[in-house]
Amino acid sequence: MRRSAMIAILMVLAMSGVAQAAPPVASVTGTYTYEIAGVPRTNTVDASTHPVTGTWSRNAFVGLVTCLVVDEHDAWMAGPIMDSELSAFLWVHDGNLPNGAGDMAATWISDPGVSLKDMEVLCKQKSTTLTEQFPVVSGDVIVLSPKKK
Repeated sequence: MRRSAMIAILMVLAMSGVAQAAPPVASVTGTYTYEIAGVPRTNTVDASTHPVTGTWSRNAFVGLVTCLVVDEHDAWMAGPIMDSELSAFLWVHDGNLPNGAGDMAATWISDPGVSLKDMEVLCKQKSTTLTEQFPVVSGDVIVLSPKKK
């Protein structure tokens, strides 16, 4: 009787999903600076998936991450700017070298009339054509992806 009860419990656990592994978590973290026409743009990101949580900032702008897509060394993010009608789209590339060497980044603060939903679509589509990409001149961004090679 004990053996059949144990088998029944194992079957219930397997069928209920309790025995299944959680999806792999991807994340992006770092503080980094890139320059546009000699003007520094300092960003901080700290976000992860399953579920998407995190924050981002650029200079005086601060917000939550509501979309995060990670693919190997690249991460796309979007989120609202706190206390504002505007939102942001961020892209980073982890050069996978010490001290941020090879890292790239871009941030677009939305124009009036561009919604958070619009920015989240860019995130989900992994857009790299919307804004120019800039080399990181200081700091480091770390992208952790289950698919990273």
